[in-house]
Order: sequence, then C-alpha cells, then structure tokens
Amino acid sequence: MFRFIPSKQEDCWKLSIDTISNTELSSLFTPLKIGNLQLSHRMVMAPMTRNRVDENGVINADLVAEYYSQRATKGGLLITESTCISAEAHGYYRTAGFYTKEQIEAYKKVVKAVKAKGAHFFLQLVHTGRVSHSKFQPDGQSPRGPSAIRIEGNTEIPDGSSVPFEVPLEYQEHEIARVIKDFREAAKRAALAGFDGVEIHGGTGYLLDQFLHDGSNQRTDKYGGSIQNRCRFPLEVLDAVQAGWKEGVGASSPLVGNVTLRLSPFSSFNGMSDSNEMELYRYFISRLNEYRPAFLHLIEARVPNFSVVQNFAELFEGVVIGAAGFNPESADKLIQRGAKAHPKQEFVVSFGRNFISNPDLPLRVLLRAPITHYDRSTFYTFDKAGYTDQQSLTEQQVNINVEHFRRHFHGKPEIQKEIDELVHILRV
Repeated sequence: MFRFIPSKQEDCWKLSIDTISNTELSSLFTPLKIGNLQLSHRMVMAPMTRNRVDENGVINADLVAEYYSQRATKGGLLITESTCISAEAHGYYRTAGFYTKEQIEAYKKVVKAVKAKGAHFFLQLVHTGRVSHSKFQPDGQSPRGPSAIRIEGNTEIPDGSSVPFEVPLEYQEHEIARVIKDFREAAKRAALAGFDGVEIHGGTGYLLDQFLHDGSNQRTDKYGGSIQNRCRFPLEVLDAVQAGWKEGVGASSPLVGNVTLRLSPFSSFNGMSDSNEMELYRYFISRLNEYRPAFLHLIEARVPNFSVVQNFAELFEGVVIGAAGFNPESADKLIQRGAKAHPKQEFVVSFGRNFISNPDLPLRVLLRAPITHYDRSTFYTFDKAGYTDQQSLTEQQVNINVEHFRRHFHGKPEIQKEIDELVHILRV
C-alpha cells in the first residue's frame, strides 16, 4: 500500500482574515492560462493515491467520480492519482490502471463528472519499476528496473505482510522499447477518454526516476553511465507520450500541448540517490525545454535551507507548479517572488492532504475559513469514510465569512466585486 511521506510536514492550517492585506487578495486567486486552459485560480489538487480501486485495477467509478467532482471548481485543475500504464507497472495493492476496457470505462465516468463542474482534469501515468514485487506482477514474474539493484528495506504485498524488496531484473533494450510504447498508448487512451491532459510521474523513486539516478542505474549501454545517457529513457518516454496524446486528441486540437512531467529532485524516497544530483537535474530540466511540456511539476525535498523550486524553476521556460509542504502564505510568497524574479514565468502550487479533508479548499482559503484536519487512517482504505464524507462550508458559513471580508475591504468596491465573483466560481 502506498506510503509516500511528503517532503515537509503539512500541518493543519490556521487561517485568519486579520493576517491578510487589506489592499489585495492572495495571488493564489489570480487567473492564468496554461496552454489553452484558462485557470480561475492557482490551487491545483495534487495527485494522491487513495486505493478506492478493486483488485483488477478498476476504480470504483461512482465513488471516485463523487470524490473528484466534490473538489472540482470552475477553471480549477485536478490531477488524478498515479495510474498504471500496464499490468507490470503496478507496485502496490489496489491501485488504478488504465490499460483494460473496464479500467478505461470506469475513468470515463470520473472525467464526465469533473468536466461537468467546469474543471480541468489531467491523468497521471506511472510505472513503478523496481518498487514493485513479484506478487503484483503478471504470472508472478520478478519486477524490472534499469539495473539489478534492490531497494533496501521492506514493502507491503497484497496479504498485508511486510517483505523485503526483491532484486529486479534489468530491462533489456527491447523491453525498454515496449515500456515506452505502453506510455504512448496510455496517453492516447487518456485523450480518447476525455482528459484535458496527462502528467508523467517522473519522481519519488519510480521507473523514470530510477533511470535518472546512478544509485539505481548502473547500466553500460546507451541508457546508463553519463547523465546524458541516464536522461535518455525519461526523454524518450516524454516524446512518446506527446506523440500518443497528439494522436488521440488530433494534431489541430487546442489540447495538443497538454503533456507534463512531475519530478522530485533530491528525494531519497524509494532508495533514490545520485553522485551529483544538482548537475543531473540542471541538465535534465534544461533539456525539457526542447519538448515544451505544458508545465513542470516540482516536489520540494526534505533538505534543510534548500528549495527545489527556487533552484530549478529558472531553468524551465514555462509554468512551474510547486508541490509539498506549502501553506497558503508560503504559496502566495512563491507566486509573488517568482513574478518578480522571473517576469515571463508563471507559478502555481499544488496541495494534497488538506484537499482530502476540505473538498472546498480554495473557497476556504479565499475566505480564511476554518480548515478541517485530515485523518491519516482513512488515506488508504477502500470505502467512502474519509473520502467522500468530508463536509464543505454551509451556505450560512459562506455568507458569514463573505460579510467579514466586506468589512475587511470596506471602501474597496472593486475587491468586493472580485470576492463575489470568486465565491461564485469556487463554491463546489
């Protein structure tokens, strides 16, 4: 079962109207355009594994559709949980797949529900590589990775027991070509299912991340050795996904550029390590500009006095989404600081666990309303508890908070009008 620990502790936020400016709203509520998608605010719902999936990788369509649509706002952006591109891509019990007819049809119901709310919806594609175990693999075969190097420690298998990670088989070049094709086909299927875009999971120790790092990639062929060679597979995947997505939506579609990538520089999760992490990511992120992804999604690392976004965003010529450990104040500062340092670049922030317990999180942040703390014990269960039973603000609570804002911005009718418009958009 998925147990990713974010880079920083995301405490339950305590918001107060007294701590905000009386001359302008948070920059989280300034609109922007990503490709052809008009975002009404900059609070993205981050991808989060939640396990409301059966043993065949088919999501519980009705429950999952309710969950995502509860958190969808007009002009908002949501990214799905990590979704496996093939049977061998799975590494955890009851995680979503997107390669069988049943899996795809189930996701179509979710897409329909989210888009009915006027939101934008991206599917995150993943292959777990050596993180997997033979218990998750077709016919009980060994998991595969860039090299035959096991992760230290244990993993959890379907019966709930904890067992050591296995030594993976090293991918042969013809097998790598098959995996790249699997990514391409998954992107094409996502387009045909109605998603607005796809995000490739290139971080937290999964397959692309494994190829990038010399701690897990000790190949001697064109996919290993130098930084340039270790970046080859992730770049080939990106190229293939863009081609598959383009084929699915059509070359003339306004959605044709909506492919993106999520990275986690300096993360040690799932045994990641590299002899020169800074040089690795400076090279890789610079290379991404050749492919012009819709945005770059960067996960902050658990490194004292170091910001992934601040160190690497300047290398990317496009929209950057920061993730992990942000609260409304630090997110606002990131967007404002980024606008000053890089005037041609836009910054957005994705939020995770507080979106779980607050379906109307953007509205609560706008109005400085109380934030409900999340319950970790329900993160990876299989029913509606802690999933679709979280409460949004009542009409009365919204009205009370709006009135507080009117008093705070007394004499500023243009801001009051903006608040009214945003409240209308953000009510879920």
